[in-house]
Amino acid sequence: MFEIILEQLPKPSQDEESECRLLQLPQELIDLIISYLPMPWALSLSLTCKPLHAAVQGLGIVLAKRDPREFKHRGEFLSTLQKDLPGYYFCYCCFKLRRLLPDADWDHQPHKWTPGPFHPRSWWLSEQNNVWHVPMPYQYPTFKSHFHIDFMEVYLIMNTHFLGPSHGIPLKTMERFVAFQDQIELNICQPSGSHGSHPGDHPRSRHGLCGISKRKPEVFPRLEGLWRFTHEIVPRIVDDKLYVARFYRISGPLVPWQCLARLISSLEPEVCRHTWCSAASSPPFCNLIPLARNNNDTQRSLPGNGLYMVPLGASSESDSCTACHTDYDISITQDKDNREWVFSLRAYHCLGACRSPRDDLWSWFAHDFPLRLGEAAVRQHDRFRRASKLSRHAGTARRKWIEGGERQVVCRGGKEHETVSLLDE
Repeated sequence: MFEIILEQLPKPSQDEESECRLLQLPQELIDLIISYLPMPWALSLSLTCKPLHAAVQGLGIVLAKRDPREFKHRGEFLSTLQKDLPGYYFCYCCFKLRRLLPDADWDHQPHKWTPGPFHPRSWWLSEQNNVWHVPMPYQYPTFKSHFHIDFMEVYLIMNTHFLGPSHGIPLKTMERFVAFQDQIELNICQPSGSHGSHPGDHPRSRHGLCGISKRKPEVFPRLEGLWRFTHEIVPRIVDDKLYVARFYRISGPLVPWQCLARLISSLEPEVCRHTWCSAASSPPFCNLIPLARNNNDTQRSLPGNGLYMVPLGASSESDSCTACHTDYDISITQDKDNREWVFSLRAYHCLGACRSPRDDLWSWFAHDFPLRLGEAAVRQHDRFRRASKLSRHAGTARRKWIEGGERQVVCRGGKEHETVSLLDE
């Protein structure tokens, strides 16, 4: 590992070499100083010159290539070393330094599709166990695949912020917009999903289908009789933390409330990994009892009755998740001019500095509570710890993202650059 790294470093000329003052100390003192250093620091010191390299190795301070206990030290060492290697980044997937492809997003980096056995958990909103009361829209799985947020993607974005553009990828590469339209039969509730075969397994007619589009809604109007699904991700960096806003919108023709409730309960739009949306009607639109998705999840039910009237229980809601740093706004309205229902979900996530997959804000965002047998006490302690911390910051993710025009000093390559505005033009 070290031979590969050293080959990439330019060798100093004879004129540039100078005596290290540390080497003027007695060897006993040098060994004593090295013995007090954390392993990553000692390894960094060993790369400065041959005598110190020999001194560090003489004390037996080495990284075992196949020792899982050394992964933490290896990560700290290589993530520090990357600061002095433009065009390289430390990969948490394989715990190695990798070449960075300039001006490319994470999906087009060569190492994206070969992450190795240490792939850190990413945020993926397709792991739910829905009860599909209506046929799944043909493009829905592809549509949801664009919701994916990979840790290495946000890590490289924050690398650019902290270390400079030669160490990561631009913030704008995380901006996404995706939409599609489809015709959905909502008048009959058909048991499926957990109670039968998955609706995606049945061939469907493509009549009235509009495929995946990445054009903005102003040039992507909803066609008559179709349901339009749009999702947008807008990232911002404020106070050295990454904030991500997600705008999820479903619009379609005016139908009785029971039909709309059937659609929302089938899709279960997620606020985060811990909170999702559902709907109900009186009388019930379906007599099926959905299986519990997760004991840690929070269901935001939108109950009500009536035909074309907006139920009182479906009024707008603004709240915060108690398990991750997420604020959200949910609303269901009728656009009488366009004669359509509009479901809107706005979620604001704070991902933190994204320096490690073990960082609290990222870990809370991407992970559920522990669910393994025998971890009930750990789960309860983690739930209380999260809730007590997050309760003091409720609403700040939304506020920080909205007030993202605050000016701040950006540090690139160890130098302070002039302040920049993060607010959209």
